[in-house]
Amino acid sequence: MTHAKPRIIAIGFDVHGTGLTRVVREILFPLGDAYDIHFLAIGYKGASYEDRGVTVYPTNLMGGDVFAAFQAREMIEALRPDIVFALHDLSLLDLYTKVFAPVRMHTCFIAYIPLDGAIINHEFTAALSGFDHAVSYTDWARNQLRSALDKLEMTEPGRKRPHLDVMFHGVDHERFHPSAELTAVDFHHSGRAALKRRLFPDL
Repeated sequence: MTHAKPRIIAIGFDVHGTGLTRVVREILFPLGDAYDIHFLAIGYKGASYEDRGVTVYPTNLMGGDVFAAFQAREMIEALRPDIVFALHDLSLLDLYTKVFAPVRMHTCFIAYIPLDGAIINHEFTAALSGFDHAVSYTDWARNQLRSALDKLEMTEPGRKRPHLDVMFHGVDHERFHPSAELTAVDFHHSGRAALKRRLFPDL
């Protein structure tokens, strides 16, 4: 692909107050000057708009395409992006792998995956065969993905597997930071139940 700026189609949640929304926005919007970014905002139903160089699109306005997979495929065919970037849970990536199969040759596909628990069933990682890169938040999560892909390869040798990367996501450190009252001593000695009572006394 040859564009004035590298072109990205991004897919992720855009529901105010959710962690996945904060993460995808903290990643995409600082890149608006350097990249031509088209963001399919799952959960957003308003008009398309541009913000800091990122064009934001509503999704699933007619129903039947909850995670914007078919909308994304149409956009990939029309815009021929350099990169397709999907921020989703591992369990949802199989949908994109299947729907994007006809346009696989057009671009580089990247999955950014939140993983906060061990992968019990390695077959979940089969969906990653549709992506060139699988990026996790932490080294621990990458090791979980690698181990599961290794197990999958033992039963399905030759299956395409993505390159595994780690990218620590950025959040607004002026808004999200450890409480001054919450010290390392609290973490190590208070215990989870006591710490919850201290942080959330009304619960």
